[in-house]
Amino acid sequence: MTVSAFMLMLSSFISISLVCNKETPQSSKYETRGVWVTRWDYTTKTNSTDPDIQKAEIRRLFKIAKDSNLNSLFFQVRGQFDAYYNSTYEPWAKTLTDTLGVYPGWDPLEFAIEQSKEMGLQLHAWVNIFSLWKGKSPPASSYPTHAYHSNPEWLAADSDGVPMKLSSHYVYANPGNPELRKHVLNVVLDIVNNYDIDGIHFDYIRYPENSNILGYSRDSVSISQFNSYEGNPDSLEWENWQRRNIHLFVKSVKDSVSIVKPNIALSAAVLGKYRSESWSGYDVVYQDAVPWIEKGWLDFIVPMTYSRRENETSSFTKLIHNWNKRTGKPTSILAGIAVYRAAGKNGWGWKEIAYQINDVRKEQIGGMVFFNVTALESDWNIVQKKLFKESALPQPILRQKINGDLTSVQTIYSVLNLE
Repeated sequence: MTVSAFMLMLSSFISISLVCNKETPQSSKYETRGVWVTRWDYTTKTNSTDPDIQKAEIRRLFKIAKDSNLNSLFFQVRGQFDAYYNSTYEPWAKTLTDTLGVYPGWDPLEFAIEQSKEMGLQLHAWVNIFSLWKGKSPPASSYPTHAYHSNPEWLAADSDGVPMKLSSHYVYANPGNPELRKHVLNVVLDIVNNYDIDGIHFDYIRYPENSNILGYSRDSVSISQFNSYEGNPDSLEWENWQRRNIHLFVKSVKDSVSIVKPNIALSAAVLGKYRSESWSGYDVVYQDAVPWIEKGWLDFIVPMTYSRRENETSSFTKLIHNWNKRTGKPTSILAGIAVYRAAGKNGWGWKEIAYQINDVRKEQIGGMVFFNVTALESDWNIVQKKLFKESALPQPILRQKINGDLTSVQTIYSVLNLE
């Protein structure tokens, strides 16, 4: 280590120590301390398709979480209608073998569950919901056939009815299509029924970016549903009808999982701003997450509050306070903290992260989730040693069990009247 690097680390340690000595609120016995593990962390970033190398990276990343006194892993298993587990409905992901639909010789989710149990960590299967595909080229031929090819009518369309075009950003499936929602519910239940997970964690559970401006999704199926009593029984206006479509999906998962495995935690990563004329969940992508907590459809949400405390329009401190105030259920809110923005020459610095952790504890919400695990490899240990000296248990999830052994998707749809 160079002298300059040592002095920088010493300065960070002193700064964080000062933060921690200013009436630092103590963590309670129950504090969810989570970290997101992306699908790229254990595949693309290893520069290898060798299963042993990918497995070793999962073990290494999980050990970072364990050694940091974290207690919950949000492990990504579905990115773009593909699978990092043995799926009944969707093809194996390309990044595992460099070919879409090819069995990699192992099951990443099964392996991750084994490792998490060995280390005493909870594991939530992180599932992207409506992100259909990313890239300028369409998915290759595979078995099962990718939904982009098998169900082109699922693709979201703009105000002129033109489907989204492939690009370096995600194209989305349309939440207003009942068949699409049923397919994704099947995908979720496939995971729930076949894997010993602690939770299901949704991401990209929203309409496409700039939907309020570009008019997503004005496809023929959505317009037909919107104009029918069956699809719009309450005669909602367009924006509220789109919010309802996502509500229907969330509620269907809650009701279905309550029948199959009632003790599994259900959660979602949501946009950090709830309402705003600029980038926000409610107004821009029709993600109305507050009722998901109020009505008990989800056990907790993780607002991605990726901003600094002194940000004038999106202060981290104000954002988590507003979420707490809106839902009225403090332990159902976990703050998403952008640790990836801490390090580097132009980074926020770890002092900012320490302050944000203190803000979470002052607000007395359920805990925090860090994005992402690879960002905990620089000077994170300075924060960890001061603010996570002792271990804690995740917030407990209690779910009343529904009578009956109803495990098939068809039976669930009949019971819930979703057919």
